[in-house]
Parts: sequence; structure tokens; C-alpha cells
Amino acid sequence: MGKVELKCPSCGAPVELGQVECRQCGMNLKSGETYEAQRQRARGKSRHPEHFAPAIYGGVIIALALFALAGFLYQRRVERAIIDQSELLRYPALKLQEIDDTIAAQDYTTAREMAVELLDWLEIEASMINPKLPYTPEPDRGYGAQVREKHDDRAAKRLLLNYTAKTQRKLAGIPAA
Repeated sequence: MGKVELKCPSCGAPVELGQVECRQCGMNLKSGETYEAQRQRARGKSRHPEHFAPAIYGGVIIALALFALAGFLYQRRVERAIIDQSELLRYPALKLQEIDDTIAAQDYTTAREMAVELLDWLEIEASMINPKLPYTPEPDRGYGAQVREKHDDRAAKRLLLNYTAKTQRKLAGIPAA
């Protein structure tokens, strides 16, 4: 009985009976899988897009949690600065309310003068707060208290700048007399 010669279904090269792979193209003659498909399967399914979804969702959840934590910590620091600097921040809050009342009474000239006066006051107060002072040890207070004060000064300065922006918007919105 003679040798049975078959042809590869992929490339048409001659293959022997019982041969598992084509020597020419690498196709598996039993499963019909090409060499490239075998290589992809050997790499594993870890690169399949379905396997990235849990990692992406987890990353998004962690990022949102970090943003929420940062916002919470910032809010706490601002609240502490408001409490610690209540005397400093009371004046601009009351003055803005007074400006609102003056605008409601349609006394726009006085409201403008009050807003300009408040802007000058805010600029002076903000320039007096210097949170970038170098660390100088004081014997009666620990390092932590000085660092906390420095952070409170930064928060107070940001609050004063916030009041400045509010006052500038209010001044821009006051109708001409």
C-alpha cells in the first residue's frame, strides 16, 4: 500500500497521514487552528478587554474615594480656619451683608463705596497673612502647633481671597447710579 499524501487545507502544502501540524504554515491539522490563533490562545485571555473592566471600575472607584476624602479634609481645614480666624472673617461677612442691604435699598453709590472700601481692607488683611514664613522653633510650643498654624493661615488667606472675589463680583453687578 502506498503512502497517502494529503494537502494542508490552509496553504496546500503536502502533509503525511498522521501529521499533526503543517510544516509550511503551522496549521494544526486536527483542530483546524492556525498558528496565529494558537499563539494568541497561548498568551492567555488576560489581554482580552473583558478582563480590563474590573480593574478600570476599581480604579475609578478608588479615584472617586480619594477625591471625596480630599474634599472632606479640605472642608475640615476651612472650618477650623473659620473658627480660629472668626474675628478676621466676621468683618467681611457682615460688610457683604451690609452691601446687599444697601443695594436692596437702591443706594448704589454708597454700595459701590462700601465695596471698594471692603476690597481695600481685604487686600491689606490678605497681605499681612504670610503662611510661607520659615520654621522657627519656639520653646513653649511644639512643632505640630506651628505647622497647624501655618495651614490655618493658608486657609484663612484663601478665605480672604474668596471674599475678595465675591466682593469684586458684587461690585461689578452694582448698577451705575
